[in-house]
Order: sequence, then C-alpha cells, then structure tokens
Amino acid sequence: MKMTLEQHIELGERVKEFRETLMQSHVLGIGRISSRECRAVRRALKYLDLMKSDLDSVACHDYRGY
Repeated sequence: MKMTLEQHIELGERVKEFRETLMQSHVLGIGRISSRECRAVRRALKYLDLMKSDLDSVACHDYRGY
C-alpha cells in the first residue's frame, strides 16, 4: 500500500523536526567525537538522510506532477 501525498508531506516534516533536534549543539556535541554517544547521533543522522532520500525518490515517482 503506497502512502498518500499528504502522508509523505507529514512524514517529511516529522523527519525534518527530528533531524533538527539531533543537530542541536547540545545533542550533536555529546561526548567526545569518538564516543559511543556521538557516533550514535551521527549514525542516526546518516540513516535519516538515507531514509529521506529514498522517500523523496518514491514520492517523486508516485506524484510526478506535484
């Protein structure tokens, strides 16, 4: 079952908000650069970006005229 355009937009907004939360200096700067916490935040950002890219591709394919 594919997502509606409205669902894509809503999910995109939530992903954007979560990414902005992770990018805040007190979260992004957690621990040393090599610390487990810092690596976890950076990994989460990486996978959020990959997810956004994949979902953008699906939305562009499903809703070409938008």
